Amino acid sequence: PAPATPAPATRAPAVPERAAAQLRLVTRSGLTTFARGEAIRVVVQPSQDAYVYCYLRDENAKLIRFFPNRFAKDPVVPAGSLLELPGKMPFELAMKRAGAKETIACFATPRDVSAQVPNALFGGDLEPIAAGSLEQVRAAFLAAAGPALVHEAIHVQAR
Repeated sequence: PAPATPAPATRAPAVPERAAAQLRLVTRSGLTTFARGEAIRVVVQPSQDAYVYCYLRDENAKLIRFFPNRFAKDPVVPAGSLLELPGKMPFELAMKRAGAKETIACFATPRDVSAQVPNALFGGDLEPIAAGSLEQVRAAFLAAAGPALVHEAIHVQAR
């Protein structure tokens, strides 16, 4: 008798991997230098539905959470949509003094992590918080969201 031929190996169909989330953060003008007093408008665009939280490290190294805020309480930004900040909200991001450097950083997570971020780092909106650096804020969001956290930062400067 002839030996039995083994059945061909079957493989599970390949499941496409979900692309890693990305976060686009740019100034509306595309510039990173601004005149003293000039308004700064930023555009945030997540590649996947995300809860977005944005901070400013101002010219005095103070940290301020400016989104979400009392004018826009919902941090959810749908995939691919553009969130312009401050947009129509009644506050302004503006360069204060010549030569000053500021950083705008946004953090995106697939779920709401605001309750897991220490209040001292989440703080009130549109006012300085107790964090010493954006790295501390990033570490808190990373601890709350894990590897699903995406973040982006831009540096702006007064000319």
